[in-house]
Amino acid sequence: RLPIASFLTQECNRFRTLLGVVAQSLELLVQGLRGTAEMTLEVEAVQRALLEERVPDKWGEFAYPSLLPLGSWVSALVLRVKYLRGWSERKEIPYCHLIGYYFFPQSFSTAVLQGAARKLEIPLDDMRMEYKVQRATEPEQVTGALPVEEGVHAHGFFLEGAAWDPGSSCLQASVDAEVAAPLPVLRCIPRLTRLPADLSQVKPREVATYLPADGPPHIYECPVYRTWVRAGTWSTIGDSTNFVGLVGLPSCEPPSVWTLRGVALLCEPR
Repeated sequence: RLPIASFLTQECNRFRTLLGVVAQSLELLVQGLRGTAEMTLEVEAVQRALLEERVPDKWGEFAYPSLLPLGSWVSALVLRVKYLRGWSERKEIPYCHLIGYYFFPQSFSTAVLQGAARKLEIPLDDMRMEYKVQRATEPEQVTGALPVEEGVHAHGFFLEGAAWDPGSSCLQASVDAEVAAPLPVLRCIPRLTRLPADLSQVKPREVATYLPADGPPHIYECPVYRTWVRAGTWSTIGDSTNFVGLVGLPSCEPPSVWTLRGVALLCEPR
């Protein structure tokens, strides 16, 4: 079984748990309002949050990090569930992954690298991820899946503090009054950090595919966050609850320019 398929299955399970918690708390609230069940402190807290247009803390314990108000949060949840349900019903890996819809986007790149490492029978520690911005601006424009060794397509990133110039294929200064500009479809490409000692086990085409490619004058290692608050806590497994990782974006300017401007990629825009 492909690691990316296992990743998607785990995502589906997390959403099932969240939906179960939401459904149960709403049922208890309805029963309490009708007088057929006790209005516990937990049920009252859910009622108070709904009246204040906030996501109840009980839901947040089982949900993904989000700063959206209740109405937008519910709308986004419906879209996430619809996306994953479509995948599970078709039994087909998405052609383009909507990265912002996942509970743990941090695990997404690891699953992609694991698939490539298995294909080449190379240790995972010898692999890294390289990113290339595509011309496609919408996930519907991606019409086919890539082979495991050639990576995947991803969408759903928003540039804060800068914009993407499709002409030069580089970062550019953000447009006035544009807080977060959508980034076109991103191709996530597994690369070898170094060639294996025994090249006889690797096909020549695969060696060429996994070697680092020539790039633009500069690469800005852009931090990726799940929400626009660039802070989080460390989980029990050593991962940040908000920081996803770094995505190398081509730039005609030195990386320090974008660092001073605080340029970052967000999975959930303001």
